Amino acid sequence: MPINDDNIGWNRKRLWIPANAFSGILEATNLLTSLGDGTAVFGELISAAQLAMLYINAAGNEVHHILPIPWDMDTTQPMRFRVWFTHASTHADTPVWKVHYRFYAKQAAIGTAMTADESVTFTAHTVSTTSGVLEVTEWAESASETYVRNGDFGLGLAVECDSLGSASANEIGFFGLEIQYTVAAAPNNAKQITNGQPPSSSTDPNV
Repeated sequence: MPINDDNIGWNRKRLWIPANAFSGILEATNLLTSLGDGTAVFGELISAAQLAMLYINAAGNEVHHILPIPWDMDTTQPMRFRVWFTHASTHADTPVWKVHYRFYAKQAAIGTAMTADESVTFTAHTVSTTSGVLEVTEWAESASETYVRNGDFGLGLAVECDSLGSASANEIGFFGLEIQYTVAAAPNNAKQITNGQPPSSSTDPNV
C-alpha cells in the first residue's frame, strides 16, 4: 500500500543568519555598521575567540535583514526565533530581545521591518555570571501563520535589543539569529523537482 507523505510527521528545519550576513549592514568609517537605530558596530568582544559580533551600545539597537520565504516552509505553522549572543561581564544582567518581521509579495513596497506584521518579544534572559560565554535565548514563537498571505515571497526581519537588562554599553555582542519552521508535506503524491525552470510569471514561492 503506498504511503502518502501528507500522513507522515514532518520535522522542523532551522536557518542560521550570522550577524555579518544581515542585509542591513554597511561599511562606515572603516567599520561594519548596522543601518538600524543605534548604528551598532562590529567588533571583537572576546579576543580569545577571534570572532566578530555586533556590539549592542544601547537599548533599542536594531539590525535588519530580508530573505526569501523558505520554499519548503509550512505556512500554516508558526515560525520560531532565538538569539545567539555573548556578554562580557560577570553581572547577572537580563537583556530582552525582540524580533520584528513582515512578509512581502512581489513588487510590494519595501519598508522597515519595524513596521511589522508582528513583533515577537522574548522573555528576559538571565546571563551567566561568567564573562564571555555563549548565551542562547529560549525559542520565541510567532503567529506567522496568521500574517503570511498567498503570493508572499519575501520575509523582512529586524532584531532589536529592547532592553539591556542592566548591562552596560557594548557588554553584549550579537552573534546571529536562528529561525525554526515546520517543513510542509507535499500534497498526496506530488513531489518537488529540481530540473527545469519554473514559469517566470509564477506567484508561488514554492516553485
